[in-house]
Amino acid sequence: MSIELDFQTIQKWLLQPYPSGTEAHGKWRTALFGFFFVTFFLYLFKPFGGYTFEGTRWQWLLECLGFGGVTLLVSILWALFTQIFSNFFDEARWNVWKELVTTMIFVTLIGSGNLLYAAYRYQQALSIGYFLQWQFVTWSVGIFPVAFGVFFKQLRLMNRYRQEAQQITQQVVGHVHQTSKQERIRLSGENQGELLDMAVQDLLYVLAADNYVVVYYLESQVLKNRMLRSSLKKVAEQLEAFPQCFRCHRTHLVNLDQVTAVLGNAQGYKLQLAFGDQLIPVSRSLNDTIRTRLNAL
Repeated sequence: MSIELDFQTIQKWLLQPYPSGTEAHGKWRTALFGFFFVTFFLYLFKPFGGYTFEGTRWQWLLECLGFGGVTLLVSILWALFTQIFSNFFDEARWNVWKELVTTMIFVTLIGSGNLLYAAYRYQQALSIGYFLQWQFVTWSVGIFPVAFGVFFKQLRLMNRYRQEAQQITQQVVGHVHQTSKQERIRLSGENQGELLDMAVQDLLYVLAADNYVVVYYLESQVLKNRMLRSSLKKVAEQLEAFPQCFRCHRTHLVNLDQVTAVLGNAQGYKLQLAFGDQLIPVSRSLNDTIRTRLNAL
């Protein structure tokens, strides 16, 4: 029973939402951390049988800096890879197990890059056995810090955003439909005849979908949606006169008057609306802004 319970607990944790870490500053921070970690880990512990050259510790440090440089280069290439294939790393579908797997792939690539560098630098013949030995050490060094790092980061962010979300919710509950005036908005698409006219309080949110946007709105208190050929940026420009219409994420624009609660998980804030089950994500860079905007309602 306890084994089954522990397995279910682990499985539940592996499926928990997790930040995808595709922000530019996060990539550079990871790259620099990898550079310094590999350099000084090799310098201090010599896991591959390293030694000081001619009794000079500075020479050995220079050797370790070479491996750190390879780590930095692989990290930059990995960052470019995640940028090119950003759809795969979409945070809406990202969770703990994906973070663990992709991080260990990243660690393996770093190990492979340093293996090739070592073979070139020291004229070491490559073989399957040498490769497996090198990767075993790399994984041994990397797997526990990765697992514990993901665990504690997920726990820390989840607790933080949940607590903050509860505080914000206490401030915004009851605002829905109270601040919107009986003004009308007109959203137009690029195709001929694409026009959507509604009262501003009937707009719920707008979702970006490739070269289109999907507008979710109320009609006689019934939830409906309509697709327009447009970008979210152009929709935001059409709604500039309505401060309650706020682009809270690269793929979402929301009517803040419709927010009834703020929820939180490791990925940040999620906005709950008065109609529908969809939770609207908030970019973490806009956390302070969303708190200010909601408090101003």
